Amino acid sequence: MLSVNSGNWMNTVLSGYSQMNQMKYLTSISSNKSVGAVGASRATSSSTLGTEDTKFLKEYSEKLSKLEAAADKVINGKADKMAAASEDRTVATVSGKLENKDDTYELLVTQTASGQVNRSNGYASEGELPALGGSLKLQTAKGTYNVSLSSAGAKTNHEALEKFAEKINSLNAGVTASVTKKDGKSYLSIEGEAGTGSGGFTASGSAAESLGLDKVETEGREAVFTLTKNGEETETFTSKTNTVEVDGITVNFKGTGSTKIKAGGSDSSAALDAMEDLVSAYNDVISFLEKNEDRGVGVLKQLKRMVTPPVSERSLEMIGMSVGSDGKLKINGDKFMAKMDENASFVKDLTKRIADNSKQDAQTGLNAPSASLVGSSSGSTGSANKNMFSSVAGGASFGNTDYFKMMSTYSRIGVHNMSNYYAVGMMMNSFI
Repeated sequence: MLSVNSGNWMNTVLSGYSQMNQMKYLTSISSNKSVGAVGASRATSSSTLGTEDTKFLKEYSEKLSKLEAAADKVINGKADKMAAASEDRTVATVSGKLENKDDTYELLVTQTASGQVNRSNGYASEGELPALGGSLKLQTAKGTYNVSLSSAGAKTNHEALEKFAEKINSLNAGVTASVTKKDGKSYLSIEGEAGTGSGGFTASGSAAESLGLDKVETEGREAVFTLTKNGEETETFTSKTNTVEVDGITVNFKGTGSTKIKAGGSDSSAALDAMEDLVSAYNDVISFLEKNEDRGVGVLKQLKRMVTPPVSERSLEMIGMSVGSDGKLKINGDKFMAKMDENASFVKDLTKRIADNSKQDAQTGLNAPSASLVGSSSGSTGSANKNMFSSVAGGASFGNTDYFKMMSTYSRIGVHNMSNYYAVGMMMNSFI
């Protein structure tokens, strides 16, 4: 006895009609002068791509290509005998290559750079029904920012201060707000960016005065460090930031103390450097997509794809990695290195999986049609139907309609894909 799936049978029959009606449709519009040339319509559509869209598509491609390259570096990475390495990563991390494999640097960091810090009065962390708030005016190297702070909805003083910190950080004013606890009290701190002048800023307004944020607790300061090259040349330097260039090597200060920088980074340090580059490229793509999510449905799809971790969060935690609430990756270098020392083969296998999946995400994004990236952001079938027929319903000339787009839209949004050409063919019989 034959087993027949009625849905598939009907789809097969309609597919036959689809092919016939597609041919009939194309023949009809090519011979009907009132319809106009489809090729001309398509050319006009592509020529209307604006300068901003072109710039966006170029940057989109560059960032995803950078992510793809970073993933390849993890997949195919090997230790470079000329790569610089720091013996104590709690003092400094380094990247780049030494000019000579026998060069060594003794680094002593006596002070790291930091911006100005203003700290609020202390409030009982669990104090209920907080009545904190008011106006806050910040003047930083980036400009002047005004914001209103309210504790509405907060159950404790600590929650209220956390709301304030979140509001201040959303300004992107060149300062960072954070809340700390000590001896049962909570404090709100605002810190300027090291390197922006002295990291200085002023805080004023009713909220600043009532909270005590208008007073400077710590002035901004520069980093102070000493370098001795090959046991001979010793010099002391200052820097406004915690990142410096030394003979082509990038050195990032992490804390005070001493460390030795030499050639021949280990497999562990090479793997960490590659993963840090991958994390940076991955997060850079997410930030870029977030800023441009209203450009097209393709951007939203890529963003949704990227904020899903390349592997499970539990797997990430096993090698010192995590995922933020915004989908961005984080990596703890010390935990990563400790796991490498414990089980290097496991870490390499897992990082390769992370890189493989990240590369796949990048390639999927690079293969997305440009029309989906700079087109309508709605992406809804209802919108597609409306756009497809609006010009016809309004009495516009058929010559202004892109019929290939009409057919492809019908195909995409229908239940049986190509079988919808049957309906389109019947519709065209009434038009022509």
